[in-house]
Amino acid sequence: MGHLREFDGSDRDYTRLTEVHNAVWPEWSESVEGLKYSDETREEKYFKQRFMWEEDGEIVAYATTGEYPGSYEPGKYFVFVVVHPDWQKRGIGTRLYDHVVGVLESRDPKPVKLVSDTREDLSDAIRFLESRGYKFVQRQEVSRLDIETFDWGRFASKRGSSERAGLTVRTGDWLLEHDPDAKRKLYDLVWAILEDVPTPDPLTRRPFEEWVKGLSHPAFLGASWYVALDGDRYVGMSSTWRDLSTDERLHQGLTGVLRPYRRKGIATDLKIRVIEFARDLGVRSILTDNEENNPMYDLNVQLGFEQMPGWVDYRKMVERPGDVSETGDRVAERPSVAAPGGQTVEVGGD
Repeated sequence: MGHLREFDGSDRDYTRLTEVHNAVWPEWSESVEGLKYSDETREEKYFKQRFMWEEDGEIVAYATTGEYPGSYEPGKYFVFVVVHPDWQKRGIGTRLYDHVVGVLESRDPKPVKLVSDTREDLSDAIRFLESRGYKFVQRQEVSRLDIETFDWGRFASKRGSSERAGLTVRTGDWLLEHDPDAKRKLYDLVWAILEDVPTPDPLTRRPFEEWVKGLSHPAFLGASWYVALDGDRYVGMSSTWRDLSTDERLHQGLTGVLRPYRRKGIATDLKIRVIEFARDLGVRSILTDNEENNPMYDLNVQLGFEQMPGWVDYRKMVERPGDVSETGDRVAERPSVAAPGGQTVEVGGD
């Protein structure tokens, strides 16, 4: 008989959590090293909690819930439930989820909005969400570039577009070594780009002191951050992050160009440099995702990124006594709260 318990932070729990996650989401793999660093550097004022499900002493599923530091609203909580493929369709996910909902109901503030996401080709997960009142909010295109098939000749004329526009290109590592204000400038550039990113809910600008911790994350790869400069002003960037579970894949991070510098080939030039870096590193592929109406997705397609099943974001508004429903009626009784189970941003076009 299985049982549920809290995540205890042991090496065993981190290891098995990672194994379960990677069995379900192999393309978006986690690592013990990365998870530990993220937990250790997480802002304590934001709630987060994990629960594990064991069968005969083996961890076969987990659930995570909490508040998003990068998109904070009082009463907004994410809920992700992940069950190892060998143990799915046995009611484990439902029991984990019901427990998480009970935990959230005991919090102050109580849940007002529950959010989750899944992959669009997982019909059972989508059915689970929608049957519990979750509504589709946004779709993220997922695409992957096979480095070996990249057409270097086709894009040879685009390489160097940044210099032809009067800009200089430096790597993140170079800037961090030579520019004493590099971290602050990168922070400001990232936020300026993120303001144009389509998101289901408004973003929360994280304090610089918290954001900068990401530059020490074990997946940070400063040599693959290409930044375009107009004098000493940072005006565009494209970056990738290590996949700590394999040396054969990189994850595309933020790509974007400030508005006055768009339509000059700068984003294309920066992305080609990232692809060159991946090739020289011996990486086989680059994985990325974009909101489906984002012009950067079209650029990725032009570069040879091939479409994969996308991510779909879902949301449930939790009605409570006294609330006004979508029909204008007052809610007399709070319905049961239930929900789900469980990336990189590029904006700006070229």
